[in-house]
Amino acid sequence: MELMVTRSSECCKWNSDVVMERAPPKEKRPGSNEYYIDNRGAPATTYPFNPNGSPEGITGLTTPDGRFTIMMPHPERVFRSSQMSWHPAGLGEDSPWMRMFRNARKWVG
Repeated sequence: MELMVTRSSECCKWNSDVVMERAPPKEKRPGSNEYYIDNRGAPATTYPFNPNGSPEGITGLTTPDGRFTIMMPHPERVFRSSQMSWHPAGLGEDSPWMRMFRNARKWVG
């Protein structure tokens, strides 16, 4: 699914390499984690699949309780199909990213 990435400064940055060295392996990290992936489905570490150079291809993290998610790409910039550089014919006005916002609205009540 297409997602807007606007500048290379939007990537995960740690205070030191020690943080990544001490972090548990990605399959054991709590919460939901999002990654840039390559055409084989593996986490991407280089351009063009990882456009901003985020370590391990990390694009977003969610707290273990699921209450907070941070994302570096911008789903709010492609919630309509017309905002996407390409989409399949017949997709309709809403892009697949709109579902994320509808889910949040439903949760809020």
